[in-house]
Amino acid sequence: MAASLRSLALEICLLAGLLATSGARAASVTLQSPLPTVDETNGEQAIELGNRTQTPMLLHFSIQNPAGDDERIVVVTPSSARIEPGQTQPVRLILSPGAELRTERLRYLVIDTSQRGSTKLRPASTRQRVPVVVHPARLGRAAAPWLGLRWRMSGGRLKAVNDSGYVVMLQPRVRLLPSGIELPLSASFVLPGDAIETTRASPQTMNADSGIGVFPVCGDCLPDLLSSMEIMRLTDAGRRKAGKGGRLASK
Repeated sequence: MAASLRSLALEICLLAGLLATSGARAASVTLQSPLPTVDETNGEQAIELGNRTQTPMLLHFSIQNPAGDDERIVVVTPSSARIEPGQTQPVRLILSPGAELRTERLRYLVIDTSQRGSTKLRPASTRQRVPVVVHPARLGRAAAPWLGLRWRMSGGRLKAVNDSGYVVMLQPRVRLLPSGIELPLSASFVLPGDAIETTRASPQTMNADSGIGVFPVCGDCLPDLLSSMEIMRLTDAGRRKAGKGGRLASK
């Protein structure tokens, strides 16, 4: 049951645009495990990729860093693999020796895919980016890391500040309640010590709303991804508080 929930969770992530893909066959390579986390205690994480097409696929793997973080802390092996139709391929994500981890770090496993037809190799047309969280040994696990976000109004936009040591992953949208108006977020993740905000100013009708809904995503918190959104309550006085431990404050 847990494995099926995780597979469904990844499908939802793909549909939501959390994983950046291109090409008509973006869902042809599937991740057969939860969104990967490389724990410093273990030093590596193994995942499996599956080929759902009717033709062999040649996959090339690489690690991509988010902007502003150039340290090489994770390597992937093998660097390429051929997967036959209906088959799977194990891939290892290995923590680099000497990597210094004080907070969680974000990396992407980039998968470039080519399909081999009966006579020739078709040009590469699919790229998938799978988010990989690197977790330090000194930091405890968090079942709901999004609860550490501080939400506030800044220049007419909703802003989420991450004061925790965790990478917080969200679907890139928030919903005003009860109006149901949705606003896009500037990113689908919030790094430790960083912030994201809505890309459009909040409408005037927000004055009549009593809360906001966020859509958290994380490998350890399933099946939360499959349930309803997390609701952040607003008080009439303009001081804002969140349910289940999250915080919302006005600037």
